[in-house]
Amino acid sequence: MMKKIDQTDLAMLKVLYRDSRLSNKDLAEKMNIAPSTSLERVKRMHQESILKGFGAEVDFKSLGINLQAMAAISLDTHTPEIINTFRDETLQLREVISLFHMGGENDFLVHLAVSDAEHLRDLIYKAFASREEVRHVETALVYEHLRSETLPYFEES
Repeated sequence: MMKKIDQTDLAMLKVLYRDSRLSNKDLAEKMNIAPSTSLERVKRMHQESILKGFGAEVDFKSLGINLQAMAAISLDTHTPEIINTFRDETLQLREVISLFHMGGENDFLVHLAVSDAEHLRDLIYKAFASREEVRHVETALVYEHLRSETLPYFEES
């Protein structure tokens, strides 16, 4: 369900989506509103879960991460308990950047960050292929991972 936001909120979200490090003062200046108004709007958007947090973009290579991959995983059984356990345990792995629970042929798409090909092979086997509930695992290497600076937004019709 789409939450009600006005054009000022939307403009603020677009600015924050591009650069979440902006200070409240700088955000207010870009929006041409008072800092107190900016602060209240951001606070309200957090309370209403429109804004869920602010993240840091990290250069993975500086941490010894030389390879990223996507693992497409299909499960044999689809009970809520099995799906939730798999999801929760996968999210605890230090190599997991993000996880998508999906419909279709694959149940999960997992974005992984590893040191090298051997690390990836060992992780796929130990964390996924060796699990009883996993039917199939397919990996694909990521050559480049970019994030759009454009906020997706669609007006209700």
